[in-house]
Amino acid sequence: MESIYRDCKKENLDFEVVFVSFDKTEREMMSYMNEVQMSWYAIPFNDSRREELSSHFRVYSLPTLLILDKQGNVVTSNGRMHVQMKGKQAIENYVQGVPFVVFYLFILLIVYF
Repeated sequence: MESIYRDCKKENLDFEVVFVSFDKTEREMMSYMNEVQMSWYAIPFNDSRREELSSHFRVYSLPTLLILDKQGNVVTSNGRMHVQMKGKQAIENYVQGVPFVVFYLFILLIVYF
């Protein structure tokens, strides 16, 4: 995901990724973020929004990649599979509003503008 994110940002695609960790400790969260060289936003470990987001978006399995529109509506909760199959093209499709077929211990929220 990190390489896809960087490639899309180089092309100035108008979207953002927010990492919401469900690690048991802050140390585990930071370790994971360092391991994957994460360069996107992250909700702080002690922030109550982590649980609020999980509840609001009804995330029951991890990892989950949610794609949200600019109003915060869920476009798809199957973003992980789509991005795994299509890579950067999946993000480009979401950002451009192109119809698509939806064929981490964390949630990724991708919000496009």
